[in-house]
Amino acid sequence: MPVTMVDLLLWGVEEVDRIYVGYRNENLRYLPRSYRSKVEVIMGRPSILKNIQTQINRGMPTTARTVALNSITALQELADQLIRFRGPHLSVAKANMRIRSAGSVGSGGYDTSILQYLINRTKNFKTQLVCFQRALSEGSP
Repeated sequence: MPVTMVDLLLWGVEEVDRIYVGYRNENLRYLPRSYRSKVEVIMGRPSILKNIQTQINRGMPTTARTVALNSITALQELADQLIRFRGPHLSVAKANMRIRSAGSVGSGGYDTSILQYLINRTKNFKTQLVCFQRALSEGSP
């Protein structure tokens, strides 16, 4: 599912949590070949989150702060869209699981907990962006 690639770009490259890594690796296997080759490139570079952190830690010229703050705001909006996308998916999946036998999994081979995990991780991404936004607004570092 291409949204897996969005997670990678935003925060997933450096993620080492075994739950996410297993989910990511499983889902990447089912992407079209052209997407999988792009994933190889993505995995060889830092995520957007890591790039922002690196730039802030290096120190950012005052002239670049406005662009950086606008970019962070856009990323927060993207995170909100991902959360709004996954929220109904989680609700539908939970309803579906209630009518299945115990131990059933969804079409991706996982139970609904993976969707909640991804929502929580995306919320965490957004929280980290807020911290970066504050650091830039306050002029540090």
